Amino acid sequence: MNTHKVTKNAAQLRALTTLDPDEFDRLLKPFKLEFRRHRKMYKIKGKRRRTPLSSKRLENPTKYLPTGRDRLLFILLALKTDAIQQHLAATFEMKQTTVSQWYNFLLPVLDKALKNLGCKPARDLDELVAALRESEDKDPFSKHKNGPDDTKADASLHMDVTGRQIPRNTDSEAQKKDYSGKFSHHAVKNTIICDDHQRIV
Repeated sequence: MNTHKVTKNAAQLRALTTLDPDEFDRLLKPFKLEFRRHRKMYKIKGKRRRTPLSSKRLENPTKYLPTGRDRLLFILLALKTDAIQQHLAATFEMKQTTVSQWYNFLLPVLDKALKNLGCKPARDLDELVAALRESEDKDPFSKHKNGPDDTKADASLHMDVTGRQIPRNTDSEAQKKDYSGKFSHHAVKNTIICDDHQRIV
């Protein structure tokens, strides 16, 4: 896959990750920073290093997903498309076990990068209120503001409930509780609140 070409093609990138090229680039910088921090202390297989990786070795490209752009596209594509690991393995030319290792390694990196950008969705009402109060001044992804001074928050929020598929629990009682007959798989219900631009807050 030609990562650079994909990330510059707005329609293709939006379909694969939901982000526009400028949004992808804004996320890329904090993502690279968090990747360096994480790689310094942990191996790709997830084990903690005995000694932190030196600055010189941190500059060396990895065998798979050698650039920050490759890594960010990989994890965003995996989350957006929910593709099976064999499909990702074929797309990024690696083994299925390597896909699993990279996925588990990059997930917390993306989580911290989104948190540092102020774009991580709130998990409860208190977090939501605090996030909305800060969003008027700190919203790196918002391109459409309502006020003449470009600091007003969105005029409305939109709420819906969705069933999110989860792995089957090993406990038989929990399995019964989590099973959704409507969707024929195990799921939990999530309340989703979005702004006018479909970004989950």
